[in-house]
Amino acid sequence: MKRNFSQSHSGYFQPFLPDSEVFPREFFECVLLWSGELIKLSLMDEAAACLGNAQEMKISKFPDLFARSLLLRTELHALLGQFAAASTILSFLAKKPYLIPDRNLIPQIYYHYGNVSLQTGDLLSYKELLFRGLRNFYTGLDHRKMFLDQIVKTYRRSYKVLLSREILLRDGCYFWSIGYILDLAGCVFSGD
Repeated sequence: MKRNFSQSHSGYFQPFLPDSEVFPREFFECVLLWSGELIKLSLMDEAAACLGNAQEMKISKFPDLFARSLLLRTELHALLGQFAAASTILSFLAKKPYLIPDRNLIPQIYYHYGNVSLQTGDLLSYKELLFRGLRNFYTGLDHRKMFLDQIVKTYRRSYKVLLSREILLRDGCYFWSIGYILDLAGCVFSGD
């Protein structure tokens, strides 16, 4: 039933598209939303085809939509178990966050890249991304809390962050200061 629904609606936008090779922004937004729904429905082949078609139709003309399409593509690769492909795309995005116009995507990129690094067994990269995410997102308390909670889960206790040799002292102190600030702001700082 899911497959019939996706096949019956895949050509829905075709009559509304211009004859030229320039596609409107709204079309690509719909393609990304549709790809996300296909991933949620576990129709991975259709989602990959949809994202591939968007790339061929030059979604790269819209940098924010292009970054979202790459994030969807990495989610797709991760769900299919293709962690090396997901890691390649995410490392490109994580190393050049200035290329991403939508600042709200950057925490998601770091978080997904950390998870993919963890699944590939690259624990040092995972821990580095957690602290990089904690350092870089000074405006969003929710994003900081997400990274803070993940650090606490990784080290099992808050005090172990300061005792760990692989963490720079400034990162450990920053972790404790952010935890204190979030605790004062009303967020729950769990760990000990």
